[in-house]
Amino acid sequence: MNTRKILQTIGLMAIAVISSCTSNKSDIILEAPEDGAMFFTGYDVHFVAEIMDELGVKSYSIKIADKRGKTDRREGAMPFRYNRTWELHNEKEVHLHHHEIIIPGRAAPGDYRFTISCINGAGNKSKVSQNIRIVNPR
Repeated sequence: MNTRKILQTIGLMAIAVISSCTSNKSDIILEAPEDGAMFFTGYDVHFVAEIMDELGVKSYSIKIADKRGKTDRREGAMPFRYNRTWELHNEKEVHLHHHEIIIPGRAAPGDYRFTISCINGAGNKSKVSQNIRIVNPR
């Protein structure tokens, strides 16, 4: 093999390695809610997370959904659902902390799934989920 072909092969391998590194998914550290956390109807959800990505974070979403058959729908209670997306500006490190998710007073008590997901600069999606419980304080 001549030197030129060797250098071309090395160059193509380097491009393949760089491409695979830049398409990695984001690192999400979900600090709160913790797995198994309990929340009361009529109150807010304490949410804290860190997202890191070398390509930057384009957006993140939070979804809360009931686990079918695991909520108490008596007395007019309705399963609580939440789904919202926030756009970001390709930030490489994002610290998130808010209390803007309010669980309605008539939310059905029971088991739910809390999921945070994000999309990075390459369009790759990452997500982390926790089990949470909603209870009625009465």
